[in-house]
Amino acid sequence: MEIATGKVVLFNYTLTNKDGDILDSSVGVEPLHYIHGDGTLIKGLEMALGGRKKGDKFQIIIEPMDAYGDYNDDLVQDVPKSEFEPIENIAVGTDIEIDIASDDGVEAIPAKVVNISTDTITLDMNHPLAGEPLHFDIDIKDVRDPLPEEDDTGQILQLPSDNS
Repeated sequence: MEIATGKVVLFNYTLTNKDGDILDSSVGVEPLHYIHGDGTLIKGLEMALGGRKKGDKFQIIIEPMDAYGDYNDDLVQDVPKSEFEPIENIAVGTDIEIDIASDDGVEAIPAKVVNISTDTITLDMNHPLAGEPLHFDIDIKDVRDPLPEEDDTGQILQLPSDNS
């Protein structure tokens, strides 16, 4: 069975950067599972999986535009210290969430503290992998139709007992 919209897909992956450093992996843990076409995966990875079958193994490099986008200098901003409480818990390298008002209400945006000065805290709101080509080793473990309950809820309920 080929991977297509609406199919349940389970696959192992190892994600590395351009230097070969492992950033994430499902190997030895549990295969990543999703319903193809539901927007769960980054665009480039989902496109690369389309049409593949159980047992396929391949490597692919996903460019930033099909992953987390290019690094955007405009997403590095100085915010007055007065907007943070408690300030004692914030240090360079701290990951935080900030609330941003939008037309849809308030949205929590992840950010990293990259500098602290006398009056401001500099936040980088880029995804940590923005601007990076992502190198994936993929091993497709299963492709199947969703169970009726999975189809109704979009949640995958049945995983194989062999998680290798």
